[in-house]
Amino acid sequence: MLRVSPHFDLEDFAGLVKNSSDFALEKLAHVVNVPAEALLEDPIKCLKLLMREDEASRQTLRFALVDSRKSVNGVALVEDSEWDSELFGVGVGKLRLAYFDGSVDYRSRRLLFRNVKAAASSRGLDVIFGRVGLDDMLTIHSLEAEGAVLTDVLVTFGVDVDRGLAMVKPVSGVEVSVANERDEPALVDIAREIFRIDHFHADPRLPRHRSDEVYARWVSSCVKGLADAVLVARKKNQVLGFITCKVEGSNGGLSRGVIDLVGVGKGFEGRGVGACLVGEALKWFSSRTKTVQVGTQAANIGAARLYEKMGFRMVSSEATLHLWVSPI
Repeated sequence: MLRVSPHFDLEDFAGLVKNSSDFALEKLAHVVNVPAEALLEDPIKCLKLLMREDEASRQTLRFALVDSRKSVNGVALVEDSEWDSELFGVGVGKLRLAYFDGSVDYRSRRLLFRNVKAAASSRGLDVIFGRVGLDDMLTIHSLEAEGAVLTDVLVTFGVDVDRGLAMVKPVSGVEVSVANERDEPALVDIAREIFRIDHFHADPRLPRHRSDEVYARWVSSCVKGLADAVLVARKKNQVLGFITCKVEGSNGGLSRGVIDLVGVGKGFEGRGVGACLVGEALKWFSSRTKTVQVGTQAANIGAARLYEKMGFRMVSSEATLHLWVSPI
């Protein structure tokens, strides 16, 4: 019989995944320059990379399923998201981690999420955003049974930089350079106009006009330092699109390049601008890391085809779920 504990630490989690390769392989499969054995030798380092544990100022809820021997059989971690909360005007948390031993049944998983939901309500959260791998349907069904709704499916693609560079082709008349603050208004306008296929717009409880602002604020923050670089495509000084570049985990030895945003302005689609931006991003990453990942929604067929054309291969798929805690 499993019971819920309102706490777990990294060592508890390390014990849960110590003899299992699926966590490391599922979460970091795209990091082809790091052997899976290395990840399994140090699951705490792996977890710190994924959780960004160095951001100690963030408030978290940590719940675990423990057995009679006090061994951890499952964990859930929810982190307050001040950025989303301020934007949407409701308390938003993010399910940063939900992981279970394969023996944990549906009822026990529901029990854990029920406790998470109650604790989230007590601390003023209204909704929890979470992503769960599509190969973990038992956890997805457990969350849905507690009231979560599916809002999108995220597909992540990964590429070895050298492989991707071989696919790069220049686009006549298009120049790409690093963005500066003078570019910010144009990038914000593009982002506000083009992004519609996402879990924010898919949730009818989130105001449409606030969902429109998510990517506008996101690219603005990237220009101001959230990303390591924002590259801008121009033709005759007109901004056509942008791409963000960030290297994660370089201090811990498990580095990967991450592309969070790719945007091409309306009227310039289908002209090779997106491929040009991805190619220039791979050039930027080439001196900094060996692998790059990018995510897009399963419904965004155009983006998926672009990444595959540039040598990327799908490495994971996740259901995005919104678990509403309050009856908004």
